[in-house]
Amino acid sequence: MSGQIKDIGEEGVIALARSVKYHSAKRLLKGIGDDCAVIRGAGNSALLVTTDVMLDGVHFAYEWCPPESVGAKLLAVNLSDIAAMGGKPEDAFLCLMLPENLAANWVESFFYGFNKIAQRYGVNLAGGDVSRHPDRITLALTLTGRMRRDEVVYRSRAREGDFIYVSGTLGDAEAGMTLLQAQKSTTPFASYLINRYLYPDPRLELGRLLARTRTATAMIDLSDGLAIGVRQLAQASRLSAEIEVDNIPVSEELTAFISIKNNHNHHPSQSLKPKAQSLMPKAQNLFPQEFALRAGGDYELLFTVKPENVRRVERFHLNHPELPQLTHIGTMKENKTDNDEWTNVLGNGGWKHFR
Repeated sequence: MSGQIKDIGEEGVIALARSVKYHSAKRLLKGIGDDCAVIRGAGNSALLVTTDVMLDGVHFAYEWCPPESVGAKLLAVNLSDIAAMGGKPEDAFLCLMLPENLAANWVESFFYGFNKIAQRYGVNLAGGDVSRHPDRITLALTLTGRMRRDEVVYRSRAREGDFIYVSGTLGDAEAGMTLLQAQKSTTPFASYLINRYLYPDPRLELGRLLARTRTATAMIDLSDGLAIGVRQLAQASRLSAEIEVDNIPVSEELTAFISIKNNHNHHPSQSLKPKAQSLMPKAQNLFPQEFALRAGGDYELLFTVKPENVRRVERFHLNHPELPQLTHIGTMKENKTDNDEWTNVLGNGGWKHFR
C-alpha cells in the first residue's frame, strides 16, 4: 500500500485491521465495527470489551488538564462505550506509559480521579501494566461489561422510519476545550463548558434502560461528534438519515459562547488566541446547532426508536427524572446516500485521527 497513514486515515487503518481473520466467529458475536466487541458468555449472557488510548498532546494537555480529570476521563470514555451497548461495566485493565521525570503527585491525582468514577459505577481495577515512555504520558484502558445477550444494542439494527434521538446537549465539550486552550476561563459560562470537556458523564443509566426495555433499535456514543456518529450508525444499518439541524439540543452556555464567537468574527482584534481560533469553524454568524453538529467529545448517546415506541421515550422522565434530556432530531431513511453526499450534508466535522 502506497502513501502515508494520514492519507488513509483512521477508517483506512480499521479497514486493514478487518482483514485479520476470525478463528472463532461463533464465540465472537461482534468484532470490529461497534462501540464494544461482544463475546458469547454462558447461557444468555454476553461479555462486552472496549479499549481506549489517551495521549498527552492529542487527547489531553498536561499543561492545562488537571491530572484527576485525566484519570476520570480515561475511565468515563470507556464507560460510554459500555453504555452505548446497554451494558453494565465490570473490570478495568490499565496500562500506564510514563516519563521518568513525571511528578509522583501527578500519578497520585490521576488515580484519585480514576477511583472516584470507578467507585461511582462499581468498576474494579483488576490489572494492567506500567512502563517508561521516553517523552510523554500515554494511557490505555481496557474495560469489560456484562449483559443479557438478547438485550445488546448494536449500531446496525436501525430500520427505515425509526426516529433518531440524542441525549443531553451537544457542542459543550469542544467549546470547553477551546476556552481552556485559549485561557479564557473567567467568563460566566466558561466553567460549565470546561467541566463538560474535562469530566464527561457516561450515560450508563440511560443506555441500560434503553436496552432492558428494548426501546432502542440501534445506538452509538458520540465520542467523535454528531456528524460522524450519525454517519457511522446509518452506514452500519445500511440506511441514510434525515437530521433536523434546528432540533439539535444546545445549552444556554454554548449559545452564549457562540454569541461571543460571532462578535469576535466581526471584531478580529478581540478574537481568541490563534491556536484556539483554528479549532473553530470559519463561518461568520455561526449558529449553535451548526457548531454542535460538527463538534466532538460530548460522549452523549445517539439512538433510534420505532415510531410506536416514541411515547415510551417521552414517558421515561416520569419514572427516571435523573435521566438527561432526550431530543428527537431526525428519522432513518432508505439508503440513497453515498460517501460524497454524506460529506456535503454533514461536513468534515467531528474528531478524526490523522486529519
